[in-house]
Amino acid sequence: YVYSGVAGNAYIELVYSQRPTDLSAASSTIAIPDNYSNALIDYALFRAFTKDSEFAGNAQRAGTHYQLFAVSVSGKAQIDALIKPNIQIMSTASG
Repeated sequence: YVYSGVAGNAYIELVYSQRPTDLSAASSTIAIPDNYSNALIDYALFRAFTKDSEFAGNAQRAGTHYQLFAVSVSGKAQIDALIKPNIQIMSTASG
């Protein structure tokens, strides 16, 4: 709801959340966009290698997968921060 009404052109920013998928069965799938699939794989491998600490080399492998995960996720956030179509439209319309 908007008080006092909007006259003319306007845009809206929406924050949305959803309950995560129940992954209790082996046949369960995670519904994410394809561009996040590598990040999800790297995070799962990071968690697996972190939990399997019997072999000393797993700590290094876990760290590598975590770095790959962090870069892929933060890289997307940095690109999204640079490309804001609404901000560009507003700046060109006002100037």
